Amino acid sequence: MKVKVSFDDTTVLVPCGNGDEEVRAIYDKAAMRYKKATGKGDGVTVEISALHTAGDNAIVDADDTISDVLDDKDHLIAVFAVYGDVATAASGQTRGLASSSGTSNVP
Repeated sequence: MKVKVSFDDTTVLVPCGNGDEEVRAIYDKAAMRYKKATGKGDGVTVEISALHTAGDNAIVDADDTISDVLDDKDHLIAVFAVYGDVATAASGQTRGLASSSGTSNVP
């Protein structure tokens, strides 16, 4: 079993085994894959606060068992924040916090 998780313009594929883990396992795996796909370094933390289904925007509870609430190849949308040394390579600026809504706290 696997699911797709979208972070703004980036989508990662997350393996879920046979689906017997809790949904919170997807949070960790998806955040790790997003960091890897976007080249964010060790000084950056990606924190997912919620996952919603792409079709009907239903909130997926982190405590539920994956196979009880999701189907193979479901598409999820992450509500997330990025903390740490988030560098913008083109401009050389560093931000303290960037979120999925496109806002940031600039020190």
